[in-house]
Amino acid sequence: MQGSVITKWLLVGVAMAGALRAFAGCSGSESSSDGSDPNGAEPTVVRSELARNEQPEVSSEDQSTLASDNAAFACALYAEVRADPGNLVASPHSISTALAMTYAGAHGITAEGMATALHYTLPQERLHAAFNRLDLDLAARFDGVTLENGDPAVLRIANSLWAAEQLVVHSDFLDVLAVNYGAGVGILDFATDFDGAREVINGWADEQTEHRIPELLPDGALDEYTKLLLVNAIYLHAPWAHPFGANQTFPDTFRVDDGTEVTVDMMHQTEQLSYLAADGFQAVRLPYAGGNVSMWILLPDTGRFSEFEAGFDPSRLEMVGEGLETVLVSLTLPKFHVLTELTLKEDLSELGMGVAFTDDADFSAMCANRLKIDDVYHDADIRVDEAGTEAAAATAVVMVDAGVAPMDEDPVEVTVDRPFVFVLRDEPTGAILFMGRVTDPSQ
Repeated sequence: MQGSVITKWLLVGVAMAGALRAFAGCSGSESSSDGSDPNGAEPTVVRSELARNEQPEVSSEDQSTLASDNAAFACALYAEVRADPGNLVASPHSISTALAMTYAGAHGITAEGMATALHYTLPQERLHAAFNRLDLDLAARFDGVTLENGDPAVLRIANSLWAAEQLVVHSDFLDVLAVNYGAGVGILDFATDFDGAREVINGWADEQTEHRIPELLPDGALDEYTKLLLVNAIYLHAPWAHPFGANQTFPDTFRVDDGTEVTVDMMHQTEQLSYLAADGFQAVRLPYAGGNVSMWILLPDTGRFSEFEAGFDPSRLEMVGEGLETVLVSLTLPKFHVLTELTLKEDLSELGMGVAFTDDADFSAMCANRLKIDDVYHDADIRVDEAGTEAAAATAVVMVDAGVAPMDEDPVEVTVDRPFVFVLRDEPTGAILFMGRVTDPSQ
């Protein structure tokens, strides 16, 4: 299902051990089987009777608010996770979407803390509709665009939920997920086969990300106390609007921030591109085919990378967006591949949603059981070469029981031979799909 938002999700993976039963106490919902594994087992799926709203009415003001709120969360999260050295990539959009589904089940100070951490300012009913509108818009970004091999370009976003047998999930919560996120709930046997359940969920994420995220949940992430998981996956495979010529790629020097030098494959092109020279850094926007999605390269001046990262916030992104002007750019950029695996409990707690991870958590709008978030797992992978970009990410929220210019002008020289930040952005909405840094492309 390339190029479209998943509106009816599919269970993939190993056979279920033991009987699979429908939820208890889910009035207004229905039970069905959606998919099977090679051994013939068909996991039970519980879904709302309501279909996904494919034409949500969302004001331009709400769309703009969600975009700016998500950008604020992206920058705040980056400030938390950048502490560890080395290359980094994450998908703020995937993390925010998975937690938005979780937020739909939160009450009281738990909901307030999540809204603070995630920078949500829209009321619940408008927030989920705005996420729905955004994901539907993103799904159409590469309609009619093809890759080098003739396959269609892809921007796919998928959501799923996975619950323990006998968990009592409220029908209103199921309705929100179905209408705005296209998700039903798969029933898994966490009590006696949590390793098998982990394989099923990892298999789903692996399938949705074209095998870029094969093991979202590491060994030990689930146990018999696991009750519910909310999972988002995003996959992008898109060509550049102006591909780099393969015959213009040569080994060259990249200067790592600690002063060492490494030799990497450097791509080169001279094109009319959006460019900004600002105090302490340069910025270049590289559009993908279709013109709606682009990668921003933010290159701090030599010796100023740490200073730049420390001041990286939404106002700087806004300043870059407003200041970019089309000029002839002679761009030298390294090919790179970055894979990052994160657990976000501490980072999200620092941002303000710590109560959601404690026995005081209130997710009573989700189900009758007392639940808290155990951890949030996030894997992201991005590969950039002459043809374009392939990027994937997945996020799992694990919940457990609580209590227990002209062509003849001189080109601007941009040589990305030192650490830089990248932002992969949907231009019409401002949604930050991926972001990260490259401190050593040879790694």
